[in-house]
Amino acid sequence: VYTPLDLFRYSAPGVRATSAGAPSPYFSINGGASNLGYYSTTSDYADWSYSLVRGDAYGGATSGTTLAMSPNDLIEDAVLGYNFTAAGLAAAKLTS
Repeated sequence: VYTPLDLFRYSAPGVRATSAGAPSPYFSINGGASNLGYYSTTSDYADWSYSLVRGDAYGGATSGTTLAMSPNDLIEDAVLGYNFTAAGLAAAKLTS
């Protein structure tokens, strides 16, 4: 099953990672030229790779835990069409 997020999933510049077994798929908003973060290859393929991105705001968490959003989470949301208010950005508790 493909999602809009797959439009930003690359395995090399200009090469979309279209299969679940693609080696080292990464998030890019410029045709794969810039790697903004690797995706998981072992569980949820839309999650960031845990070995490279800690505190994935959309990944699994213990009940009652709030995870901060990373700049990449916000970029990902923006390219998918979400718009943020100043109050929403403040509530996101950004991490670097």
